Amino acid sequence: MELVEALEEAVAGRMITPEYIQSMCSRLFGNSVQHPSDFQRPPTVCDGACLVTHPSSDLTPSLQATSLLRTSVMSLRKSVQCPTEPSALDFSRIKADLCSASYSKRALILQALRWRLTRSLTSEQRRAVLTTFIDNDILGCAVSSPYQASVVEMLTSKNPLLREHLCRLFNTLSSLLCGRSYLSSCPAMLQVLCRVMMGEEGDTPTRRNALGSVQKLSLRRPLQVMMVESGVLGWLLRLLADQEPLSEYTLRYTLALLMNLCLRTAGKKVCVPLGSVALKVLGELLEHEDQEICSYVNGILYSLLSLPELREEARTMGMGDMLTSAMQASPPELQSQLNYILVQLHSDAHQSSEDSGDDGDDDEEEDPDVLEGDEDEVAIDTTEASGEVLLASYATSEGSLFQQPRTAAPHTKLLEAPYVRPVTPQTANSRPQTANIPALPATEAAEPTQRPLSTAS
Repeated sequence: MELVEALEEAVAGRMITPEYIQSMCSRLFGNSVQHPSDFQRPPTVCDGACLVTHPSSDLTPSLQATSLLRTSVMSLRKSVQCPTEPSALDFSRIKADLCSASYSKRALILQALRWRLTRSLTSEQRRAVLTTFIDNDILGCAVSSPYQASVVEMLTSKNPLLREHLCRLFNTLSSLLCGRSYLSSCPAMLQVLCRVMMGEEGDTPTRRNALGSVQKLSLRRPLQVMMVESGVLGWLLRLLADQEPLSEYTLRYTLALLMNLCLRTAGKKVCVPLGSVALKVLGELLEHEDQEICSYVNGILYSLLSLPELREEARTMGMGDMLTSAMQASPPELQSQLNYILVQLHSDAHQSSEDSGDDGDDDEEEDPDVLEGDEDEVAIDTTEASGEVLLASYATSEGSLFQQPRTAAPHTKLLEAPYVRPVTPQTANSRPQTANIPALPATEAAEPTQRPLSTAS
């Protein structure tokens, strides 16, 4: 019965995590489940062939069940994807409802819009969807207007469901290069997003998605400066001072954001009065089991130790011994990074008064195949329509999205060239470009590895 209910939830468009399915199999088959099954892997010919050619089968009951479940889950997942030719939408009505409808209706609209991006079937379709969002200024970033004020009001709403789904949409758009360009056109909106991130109590989905958005936007240098001036860097250090309640997602993105902000001279200087806290936190993370986290820690240390005041404090607290100990337990790549930090620690050189490469943006990384914003999403408790069924009520007479005439939003550029990367075999936990600390100590950290996280809800 529990299995049937889970499949019904998937048909309704609600996310069922692989971990939940695995736990059900464990309860159903007990000790016969010897190896975890990858429910996220598409079914293969071998999966079907085993069941067809071996009806009595050498397969254990758990393997037969998980193979059928995998096929069912992938089929159900396809059933809630964006249609091959999504309908054109009346954005004036959508924006009107986002300003005045009930909290649950607004959250459902934001969710449905996000799903159009994250569940697009092709790169062309995703590009067309994103273009319509930007052309119609769906998040109010293109021009100052009453609608922009309404978006700010939603971001700061007392309703947690509305805040969460708006932050999820921000996180999804910021996963894409053209989306970041659009969001970056309104620094004032980013300031509000930073306030939401810092004001949220606990490691909630709202805070995680706001943090993910801010980190991705921190690849742009003018916004880095704004973040430092808004107090983000000090907030990050205070957050890291108590790592126990932090999810893996929050820890990774917090360190990646901290690394980017510490590239600015202003960011490093903010750390001087907080030097003992910053160095203690980083010292504790030097031997973390996650190598990506260690790379971010190394990048932050390399930047901070360019200041004589922080070098002296680091020597006093025995940072040299910590680095030597970490080198002995680290793989060759991290050993090289740690060696650079040791050289920096014992250096007497003074930092230049200018940041390296202050002009321009370093936002040339490619878009990921897997967008963020949907991680471990909890279904909205409502009987109202959702997803494409909801968006169908806003369809126009123009038919397909691909036939919809284009009208650029004020002060924004039309998206002319495709922005997606060449199609290559990728998985959800593929590694995007990250900072190369030894060779390029001032390279900014791209968004952290996108892997399935049970806590990134």
